[in-house]
Amino acid sequence: MKLRSFLLLAAAIVIPATGFFVMPGSAEARGMGHGDRANATPEQRQAHAAEREAKMKAELGLSDAQVAQMKAVRTKYEPQHKALRAEAEALKAGGATREQMKSALGEKRKALHDQMKAEIKGILTPEQLAKMEAMKGDRGGRGGRGGY
Repeated sequence: MKLRSFLLLAAAIVIPATGFFVMPGSAEARGMGHGDRANATPEQRQAHAAEREAKMKAELGLSDAQVAQMKAVRTKYEPQHKALRAEAEALKAGGATREQMKSALGEKRKALHDQMKAEIKGILTPEQLAKMEAMKGDRGGRGGRGGY
């Protein structure tokens, strides 16, 4: 095998495995992989929420009052999110598979998310809501919560 081919093959194996190249601003760059968010510390979740809040404020043109209202909604639902995380941990400790956990908690999480999303939509103007939906569509359906 020629040296160049060997180096390309080695790079193709080593770089993805080590995560050497990380996109700036990605969850990995912040020290959290996509799957790590569920295991994030409260400080990491707060930092992620603050980052999301700043991005939404800038992109949607939110007022300080709207930001405060959205923060209040998130704070209101935090105990329920904590309870779901505790329930998920208990299932995980009991040996439940990812599919079992999803079937046990999926509907509860969706209902909680839908309630929270409805309250947040009530805070936005029609123009801001349209911008947010467009932003959500730009991601190609990725990301689940759409920045709520």
